[in-house]
Amino acid sequence: MDENPIMDTFPIYNPLSEPTRLVRIVGSCNGLVCVVWEPGIVTIFNPTTRKSRKLPISGTSNSLAREYGFGYDESNNDYKVVEFSWTNLISDEFENQVKVYSSKINSWRIIDGPAGFLFSDSGVFVNGAIHWKLYPNGNPMDWSIIAYNVTTDRYKMVAKPKCETGLVNSLLVVSAGQLCVSCLYFTHRDIWVMKEYEVEESWTKLVKVPNNLELKMQINTSPFFVSENGGVLLKNGFSIVMYKPLQFHEIHPLNECIEIDTNGYVFYVATYTESLVFPDFGHFDGS
Repeated sequence: MDENPIMDTFPIYNPLSEPTRLVRIVGSCNGLVCVVWEPGIVTIFNPTTRKSRKLPISGTSNSLAREYGFGYDESNNDYKVVEFSWTNLISDEFENQVKVYSSKINSWRIIDGPAGFLFSDSGVFVNGAIHWKLYPNGNPMDWSIIAYNVTTDRYKMVAKPKCETGLVNSLLVVSAGQLCVSCLYFTHRDIWVMKEYEVEESWTKLVKVPNNLELKMQINTSPFFVSENGGVLLKNGFSIVMYKPLQFHEIHPLNECIEIDTNGYVFYVATYTESLVFPDFGHFDGS
């Protein structure tokens, strides 16, 4: 293992001078990154130009939880943020509400929501749709993949891979424009990629990552990028880990992973491609 890996870093502009709670990266699209500064303050910014736009408040209140997704409607040149929220009505009865922000009209609107719950995951944008794990019965082990098309405002189900028995948890990831699913077990995690979108038979197991990686400390390890050759980037507490299967190491075949210390706890991470897209979307209101 390389004891002194090198990682170039630079500060990004913080559009809020005093964020009050947890900062969440929802996703990235066309060089723009969507960030939620709790409670419910959404900002879209471009790390390259350091320009940002704070979105109007959605108006959601009294919610127990909120999940978000970020995508681009290419047909209408419209960036959209989707907010799912849940409110406890009486005893065990819940009501969900879905709101969509449109950059073209700079406002939120309410749309119909799917039957079920989304917990603890931001949506991933693939093939013109934002994807989440959906729990129809509230059971974390009984899950499906639902996709919201940002152009048509319609939902559809996407077949999931055939994970093994003994699944502990699963996570949706997007990499190289393809939908991926990470299936976590007690000893390892399998990462699947959907080679051909919406074709169930195209799910392919890309890489198997052991859970007992040689790290300084292993905390909430989860993947956020997968390369075509099976290399995986994982966030891990205070570090970022680059893992490669043995067969892809040409120079040092015994080095399976490189750990990069970030000098601070990694809550959320995302990959993005540099661009000069302006996040003000033509709205000049001083925000």
